[in-house]
Amino acid sequence: MSSLQGRVPEPLARAVDRASVELESAASDMDSSLAELRSPLEGRPLHEALRVRAAELADGTGAPAVVVRGRGPKLPPLVAAHVYRISTEALTNSLRHADATTIEVTLSARDGRLRVEVRDDGRGLPGERRPGANGLFAMESRAASIGAALTLASEPGGGTVIHIEVPIEGGAP
Repeated sequence: MSSLQGRVPEPLARAVDRASVELESAASDMDSSLAELRSPLEGRPLHEALRVRAAELADGTGAPAVVVRGRGPKLPPLVAAHVYRISTEALTNSLRHADATTIEVTLSARDGRLRVEVRDDGRGLPGERRPGANGLFAMESRAASIGAALTLASEPGGGTVIHIEVPIEGGAP
């Protein structure tokens, strides 16, 4: 459907655009549903799982350097899975859309909060969300479901920063 966008007469353009958005949404929903069926961490700590995923994403593809720094505390499995999914969606978005040369993921815990930051040196966020930007919607939904704050921002001069702040039950170690 996306290959038809901009190539069909105006009366069909809206239908093609709508169909493309619906297909992207359905595919994203299916991916999310399948992903939910398995534990993304497989018993590993969050920082270790993120390092493994970063290596997988950058491995042999000519992708930008992806560095994961720091560690987080032990989290309840559902919280850890959501933080992992938000973080990997941010990584994937940087790889797909940013034209970045470097992506950094930093984990830290203090003041009863886990902080995860995904920063790239790419082109920054677009002025408006593109139709069918389900990844960002999924990130926001996941953050809300675990009581986390999620912020997305473009950096002056280029780049994007995605910041996740998660309350830690019992405080940070």
